[in-house]
Amino acid sequence: MTHEQLKQIAENAYSFDFSNVMITDANEVFLEITPEGTTVGGVSIPQKLRALSLAYLHRDKKALSLHQRPNFSHFGVMMDMSRGGVMRPEKVKEFITKIALSGANRLMLYTEDIYTLENYPHLGYLRGAYTDDELRDIDAFAASLEVELVPCIQTLGHMAQYLAWSSETISFKDTDSVLLCKSEDTYRFIDAAIKKMSELFTSRRIHIGMDEAHDIGLGQFLKKFGYNDRISILTDHINRVSEICQKYGMRPMMWSDMLFKLQSGNTALDSYYAAANTLDSVNIAGIDPVYWDYYHKEQEHYAERIIAHRHLSGSTIFAGTVYTTRGFLPNLKLTFETCIPGLKACIDNGISEVFATMWGDDGCETNYFDALYGFAAYSELCYNRDASMTDIEAMGELMSGISPALAKTINRFFILDRPKQLMWGDIFYQLNGHDFSTNTEYQALERLADECDDKYVKLVLRIISTRAKLYATLQSSYAYGESLKPYIETILPNLLSDYRELYQLHSAIWLSVNKVFGYEALQSRYVTTINRIEYAITILTQYVAGERERIEELEYQPLYGQTRAPWYNYIAFTRVMDFY
Repeated sequence: MTHEQLKQIAENAYSFDFSNVMITDANEVFLEITPEGTTVGGVSIPQKLRALSLAYLHRDKKALSLHQRPNFSHFGVMMDMSRGGVMRPEKVKEFITKIALSGANRLMLYTEDIYTLENYPHLGYLRGAYTDDELRDIDAFAASLEVELVPCIQTLGHMAQYLAWSSETISFKDTDSVLLCKSEDTYRFIDAAIKKMSELFTSRRIHIGMDEAHDIGLGQFLKKFGYNDRISILTDHINRVSEICQKYGMRPMMWSDMLFKLQSGNTALDSYYAAANTLDSVNIAGIDPVYWDYYHKEQEHYAERIIAHRHLSGSTIFAGTVYTTRGFLPNLKLTFETCIPGLKACIDNGISEVFATMWGDDGCETNYFDALYGFAAYSELCYNRDASMTDIEAMGELMSGISPALAKTINRFFILDRPKQLMWGDIFYQLNGHDFSTNTEYQALERLADECDDKYVKLVLRIISTRAKLYATLQSSYAYGESLKPYIETILPNLLSDYRELYQLHSAIWLSVNKVFGYEALQSRYVTTINRIEYAITILTQYVAGERERIEELEYQPLYGQTRAPWYNYIAFTRVMDFY
């Protein structure tokens, strides 16, 4: 790619004239601003694009000399395409361009069943699976920017979406979400998947998953082979998959959590991070372990766990996260609190490859483009271990369009306990487990929503503040015989209007960014919520008019302090959805 083409990419991104900027080849990222002009340089295309981004950020300076060398050989993003939202190919290309402009050189597409395989017709069926041509096209585009596109599949757990088609998968299904180890049908399936990835992707790296397979060996495996030592089941399976990768010239990486958990005999999340949990006797070869940690805020903790990974063969890779899992808005504050100490520990302990995960748990409700504000921590620490929050915020705004002021407003979404549960919780039944009558933060959030200029954020904040207010007051108003007219005449109608408007905005975002598959889940959530509010208005109106003697829905005794799982079906319905 020519230097003029690189300048055109930056001009398209920033609507700024780079014609007077000179690009040179160099052994580092550099920016020189003098009275005579601006010169930028770098080793690779992403580094040169980063230098152009820095030139834009410092465009008002009269003189500046800035030199940066990367702390990591590879860094980038893993985007979850398997939780309902499958990003359109043209949007994946846009995303690649944005991270390349920050200096990133890797994008990892996490696709549990979001691809197709001959002889396995239900893999990706009605799930928005990428076609072979789409993946080849995305790969070629990434390669043109010298961004490595890495395939990420699952070869053990997290396969519930596909394994639900039991008529096709019964011969290689252990449990509802875990593949059947020792089964030759399993390895034929994995062989076909890895062969396909080796043909479609230029990269010789592949992520083979292996995480959170907590019930490995306890389903059909137990019936077919009896009880086996579970760490042995796992390591034998890993080595078998590693051989398949070698067969197709692929170097695998895998999540390391199950190795630690099964050896300790404890599959709880905390056991993965326990100080005493080491891997002295685990034997796997030819695989790079990926240490994932999204929760800790102490640099010493990350350093400790990095050292624990040295018992494994291969080079340890680190994965932090940009929090996109809580619904609607990215948790930027928690992202920075966890990833900055993690990245500094990586730099200090010689980790050469890192990436930020962006998960779409439970419906992919958060736009990954907004999450680029949080990814700026990765780009800035990659090129400057001591990057300031000012540096991170400046790059974050450049990548996402979110200002630091708006980012602070977005973070307020999380001051109310379990905001996603407020968004989707039933209008009558308080399943959140929190007593909002003792938490008046929703009043401040309501004022903040009124001041917010971003329509989407404004509506999200206004809705959850209203929902908190309803949980704090509606049941007590009914119990003490207070007037319910304000709920009928203003509070609930206004809430209904806000949901309808947010539904339209959210739908437009989804359909512009993602394929249509998965939208039906988002749509059903809004429709259900809107219908329940309409129902509540009807019930309250009948009660006030004397047409109803009581409101049964408001006569239960709320229990506080406990909550159920954060997933939609547990939030929206008092009855857990099941098959009985």
